[in-house]
Amino acid sequence: TMAITKEKLADFAYYSLDANRTEADKMAAANVKKVNAARLSEKHLTDLFWAMYFNTLLSRDEVRAQFFSVAEDGVEPEVLKAFRQSLYYDCDMNAKQAMWAAYELAGIPVDPAPVKEMWDFLYNSAELSKPEAHRWVVDLLAAGIEPKALSEAW
Repeated sequence: TMAITKEKLADFAYYSLDANRTEADKMAAANVKKVNAARLSEKHLTDLFWAMYFNTLLSRDEVRAQFFSVAEDGVEPEVLKAFRQSLYYDCDMNAKQAMWAAYELAGIPVDPAPVKEMWDFLYNSAELSKPEAHRWVVDLLAAGIEPKALSEAW
């Protein structure tokens, strides 16, 4: 991956993150070394932006405020998107809630596949309320607990 220049990063912040020119220049100066140290490409940054913004109901201001922390954490856009969609569709989370819960899960080596199974167990079998089940889905999967092991122990 070729290094991203401060100017290219400033353009990304200006055009994608909707920062004004002064803010974009400051963001680029503050983050160019981190972005290059993490070996992130322009494509990765663009894909991550869309994974955080498209269909999440987050404003560009909200995305901009968190974008470089999420990028620095090495979150893969496709993993973030897969978790976000599963949490939204399978667990009945609202779009913003699903985005931030997906971010919690996307940085750890967990497959998005068991999200629905975990949700079904917690909400239907264990009869937790939606807010309780939402929190437990994230916490249990983040802890590496498989839905099958949980239901067998139940």
